[in-house]
Parts: sequence; structure tokens; C-alpha cells
Amino acid sequence: TNSVKEALAGGSKVITALDYRGVEVFSAYKPMEFMGANFALVAEKELVEVLAPFQEMQRIAIIIALGIIGLLAVIALFLSRT
Repeated sequence: TNSVKEALAGGSKVITALDYRGVEVFSAYKPMEFMGANFALVAEKELVEVLAPFQEMQRIAIIIALGIIGLLAVIALFLSRT
């Protein structure tokens, strides 16, 4: 992958890229030398998996906001009748 090529060329970054399956991933890489041999240290995690907690938090925030709006509407309706 491009991450491995860039790490072996001496680069070190955290990027979003396509992995060998064509899936978008967060890819962190850096070169590593061990006993005179060059290695590429690469860690990848699927973008969908990384963003899942944020999407769940967004759903919960929307549900809470709708609940508060509904509660305020009921209170306003009750107060307007008296």
C-alpha cells in the first residue's frame, strides 16, 4: 500500500487512505530500523469503525433534543390554557 511505500521511504504520518481491499482507513505509519534492516511500522483501522462512536453520540443528542422540545411544547401548551 502507499502507507508502506511512504514509510519505507522515510515518511511518518497519519492519513486516511485506501487499504489493500479498497476500504477507507485511518493509516498511521513510520519507518523503523532494527539490526540494520529497514521495516515499515503501519497501523490501520477502518474509518467506519473509528467514526461509529461519534455517529452514536449524534443519534443520542438528537433524541435528547427532540425529547426536550416535546417536553417544552407540552409545558407551553399547559401554561397557555390556564
